[in-house]
Amino acid sequence: MTGRLPPEIGNLADLEELLLDENVFFGEIPPEFGQLVRLRRLDLGQNRLTGSIPIEIGNLTNLENLGLHENELTGPLPPGLGRAGNLKWLDASRNRLTGPIPVEFGMLANLNLLSLQYNRLTGSIPPEIGGMKSLEKLWLGVNRLTGQIPPEIGQLANLRDALLGTNDLRGSIPPEIGQLARLERLSLADNRLSGPLPPGIGELKNLESLWLYSNFLSGPIPPELGNLSKLRDLHLRKNDLGGPIPPELGNLSNLTGLSLQGNNLHGQIPSEIGRLRVLDYLRLSPNNLTGCIPASLFLADDHD
Repeated sequence: MTGRLPPEIGNLADLEELLLDENVFFGEIPPEFGQLVRLRRLDLGQNRLTGSIPIEIGNLTNLENLGLHENELTGPLPPGLGRAGNLKWLDASRNRLTGPIPVEFGMLANLNLLSLQYNRLTGSIPPEIGGMKSLEKLWLGVNRLTGQIPPEIGQLANLRDALLGTNDLRGSIPPEIGQLARLERLSLADNRLSGPLPPGIGELKNLESLWLYSNFLSGPIPPELGNLSKLRDLHLRKNDLGGPIPPELGNLSNLTGLSLQGNNLHGQIPSEIGRLRVLDYLRLSPNNLTGCIPASLFLADDHD
């Protein structure tokens, strides 16, 4: 279907679901949609909608799912969405949205997914984000967010995905990250983070992917990373990490990719790295490593 969304849809007072995704609708979202106060699901994703998200959408307090992804929407996110206390799924990714993440979003205690990636959002991540107690997926990557990662992120006990890469985040990684026991994917790559890696990352026993590359992180690689028995991808390249490679990394028996190049690591390559039998690639250059390549590395097949 194509054309503009008819504002007359706003007259359907008993409507509970409006699913118009994957079409070719263009033009603005009619503010009359804010009259659909019984609406539980509104999906307008994957169209060619333009203009700003009407503030009247904040009137939909019964809304559980809101899909606005993959359009050409501009302007800020309406703070009124914070009143949609039943909202579980909010996807406004891949638009041209600007401005900050509203602090009112912290009132969305039932939200499971917040996807705002691939926009032009600015400002810092509000500490009120700690109020999203049910959040499982936090996707904020590829924006222009600044400031520090708030320590309140450690209050998101159900979080499985924290994807904050390709922004302009600064400061150190908060040690509260180590409280996210259910975390499976953590991406803070391609920011301006500095300081040491908190040893508490080694407490994330369910972590499968850790992407911290292209920052200004310094200090040693914590040996506690060797406790992450489910880890498959460890990318620490292009930082300012120093010291030796911890032999404890040889405990990561499920690791398929280890990328440490572009740091200031020194010392010898620990022979324990040869235990990584399912490793697809090992990238260590450039660094300041010395000594011989351990013979144990040649006992595993399929190394790149």
